[in-house]
Amino acid sequence: MTRRTPDDRRTADLALVQRAVAREPDAVSELFSLMERAAIEAARTLKQPRPFQDEIASLLSARLLLPREGSPPRLATFAGRSSLETWLKSAALRVGLNLLDIQRRDHDAHRDSHRDHQPSAETQLIRHRHGPAFALALENALRHLPADERALMKLVFVDGLSLERVGRLRGAHKSTISRQVARIRALLLEEVFTELSSALGLRRSELESLVKLLDSHIELSMSRGLDEPSDDEP
Repeated sequence: MTRRTPDDRRTADLALVQRAVAREPDAVSELFSLMERAAIEAARTLKQPRPFQDEIASLLSARLLLPREGSPPRLATFAGRSSLETWLKSAALRVGLNLLDIQRRDHDAHRDSHRDHQPSAETQLIRHRHGPAFALALENALRHLPADERALMKLVFVDGLSLERVGRLRGAHKSTISRQVARIRALLLEEVFTELSSALGLRRSELESLVKLLDSHIELSMSRGLDEPSDDEP
């Protein structure tokens, strides 16, 4: 058996990244497997439970695969100076640390809001001015999902089935279902970001703030969009 050299590894990693950036399905699937393993290790290092691990995986996929304003997705910045696996583990740990920081700040903000009973002017502006447009854009994106992806998301967000149950129904492991749901969610948000950026002139930072503020309402918008007929349904 021929042992892979560092140059062989670097060439293979760069090829995988290039194909994933081009959205080749097999490459994206392989990348999601690597990101899931990185999320597991990050959650373990930070001593966090399984839901936190899933959140790391979801945010990591969005952060690496979604294009930035005027720039390619962050995944394209991988240069092969370390292995892709090591690079993803470092990225997952940073996402986990950021999540913990956000949770602490959200806890403080929640405590302060109960004390003050008045959200900030910026929060009010983003929530009330752009919240309905975000929900509508997400519902529109959901209506255009391919039939198989739409059926999968319906099982999760409309029927409320667990990933394990969905996996049994579809003959796949729940980790595979988790990756598929995270991938579809990331692509949906990308479509929403594109639509809102064009229609409302929102900057990337404003869109990301909007997602954070509306996170608790995203599942409701998912359910509404999926519960209505798609363009392919009567």
